[in-house]
Amino acid sequence: MNRKEILLNKLNKRNSAFYTTVFNHYMRWFEKINEVDIFFFSDEAYSVDNFKEKEFYKKKLARIEKSIDLIKDYIESTLSKSEFKKMKQEIIQVLSKNTISQSEIKYIELLFKDVDFHKKLIQHVEKNKIFVQDALNALPDSNELSLVSYYRMEASNVYKVENFTEKIKRIRVGNNLYVSTSKRSTKVVFFGFLPFKLCGRGTMDIWKKTNEGWKLEKSKMVWIS
Repeated sequence: MNRKEILLNKLNKRNSAFYTTVFNHYMRWFEKINEVDIFFFSDEAYSVDNFKEKEFYKKKLARIEKSIDLIKDYIESTLSKSEFKKMKQEIIQVLSKNTISQSEIKYIELLFKDVDFHKKLIQHVEKNKIFVQDALNALPDSNELSLVSYYRMEASNVYKVENFTEKIKRIRVGNNLYVSTSKRSTKVVFFGFLPFKLCGRGTMDIWKKTNEGWKLEKSKMVWIS
């Protein structure tokens, strides 16, 4: 048996679609890695009764949606792609001559001003960032992980580690997995891959259960070395 099968057997999860899918996905990265740490965490459930901002979330989302529409509408109303191509051709045509007149220079200046929407766009984008950050700040703090078990792979051997820190606020940099034990249809997995010293990356991956099985929905870089 390979290390993945040994781990599934030790976890008694050989018939688990989630663990089988997850280990199939990540273990290929560790084929030539001798030592790998596998952590499992409880995925705390937070009472929505204590979520003070819950009633305001629809308004927060509506505000974000409006800011996205403003950004999109502003860009589209400023200059279309076809209009820019026409403008580009006109500028190139003027510059292809041996001389350029003052009138032509002024004309080119005005053409460039048609695409100079940087300042206004930045204002819309900055407002969007503020609205998004406000929504993020209102969520319950989920930075602390409660570890429930820890397995270590060394060569072809897989064994359970009994002594480990149960509460952590930061995942390790290294070759590892932190896997949610939630029974819900959305689970997070933290993945770390460090093939050489100062040469690796870590991601936070969101897995969702679909009619076709477990799918990797989103991924975000959480560390790089």
